[in-house]
Amino acid sequence: MGNTNTKETKRKSRSASKAAAPKSPVQKIQAQQEVQESAKPNVGDSSSQKPQSTKTVFESSQDTKPTYRIPALVFHENYFLAFCEKRFDGHWDIGKMDLVLRRGHLGDDGVKWEPEVTLYPENDTDKLMRPMNPVPIVVGEGHIILMFNTFPKDTPEKVIKATPTPPGKLPLWQLLIKHSTDGGKTWKNYQQLPVGDIFSGFNSVPSTCAVGPGHGIKLESGRLVVTGNIAWKGEDNRPFAIVSDDNGDTWKMGGEINLPELNGNSVTGNECQAVEVAHNYVVVNCRTLGTHPRIQCYSSDGCDTFGSPDSPKVMRALKGPKHGCQGSILGFSAPLVEKETNDKKYWALLSNPHSDKREKLSVLLSRDGCKTWPYQPVVLEHKGSAYSDLTGFTQDGQQKFACLFERIHANNKHDINFVIFTIDFENLK
Repeated sequence: MGNTNTKETKRKSRSASKAAAPKSPVQKIQAQQEVQESAKPNVGDSSSQKPQSTKTVFESSQDTKPTYRIPALVFHENYFLAFCEKRFDGHWDIGKMDLVLRRGHLGDDGVKWEPEVTLYPENDTDKLMRPMNPVPIVVGEGHIILMFNTFPKDTPEKVIKATPTPPGKLPLWQLLIKHSTDGGKTWKNYQQLPVGDIFSGFNSVPSTCAVGPGHGIKLESGRLVVTGNIAWKGEDNRPFAIVSDDNGDTWKMGGEINLPELNGNSVTGNECQAVEVAHNYVVVNCRTLGTHPRIQCYSSDGCDTFGSPDSPKVMRALKGPKHGCQGSILGFSAPLVEKETNDKKYWALLSNPHSDKREKLSVLLSRDGCKTWPYQPVVLEHKGSAYSDLTGFTQDGQQKFACLFERIHANNKHDINFVIFTIDFENLK
């Protein structure tokens, strides 16, 4: 966890465990607007649960064509990098799409956002594919990686998932990566990752694959980690991790991520993110489908293996919408406050809709390696809201956080909003 923005199969074994019981102290979190228009942001707290002011970074047209979805956010060298999908045919996961970026400079008077730029497509052939699921990673010293998937533009997800990949052949989907060495000002042309090699430990390449979405991480060791979900025809989706030990030049499969059980049945994982809470100790927090709560899977060796010493868990305390929703998880160095017995070196924040609907985007805090999330959720957006991504940074010696998230309006109009908030660590109890 080298900085505060992110620290930074047909396989078989599965095991069950019970989620830890939550505690009850109330956490006070201050949320504030810090944008170009306001040098003195408004401040609210969790006791009043007032909606917080936000900045719309990507604003959709009223007819939702285009509309913006699937945010991803990192912070590096006083710049926020906000990525998302620009969908020209509505909010659904199909049709013409671009992958876009805005950079925002953090100054004393707030965040000044640069114009939107398109990162994909790069040529006419690319326009036959739809780019999805941006996963940025800050490597350091201006080096930023962006990983994402592409799929045939007009082919539905269910058709892709139902199309098996013959042995020795490539799937319908692609896994691409772009590099920037100047903090996201300019980007090299994308490279297509060799998915046949990455997934060589399986009988065949998965029928479908989706990384992230949202930021990947860099471990204390320097290893890069990207998580996502994969599936073969006729099988449920399951989480996976790929890792790089050479700053993103090459990638390999991490360990098998076993799934927890609930009432005797495996709970399948979907969209996910990872966080490092101690040296090489990684937690993967996953969306589930249906009516199941979120799940978490654990690695004590930097994602080489999962499930030991901690088994995967169903996190009953982590509410979410019916049929699930993506969430973001972020690690940051534990502040200088009185420590508790189970405190980890790095604490974690989780953002997701804390409701049975896509609304009430909230932030939760864990101090014990994501085993419990005992503090009162703080609502960043009361109204329609869904996917999100978190990052952290230090300004004037103070630890701060930012969230980039989907704000859902009438007619499924999705804007991408941005808010900065702080945590009152001295009053956690």
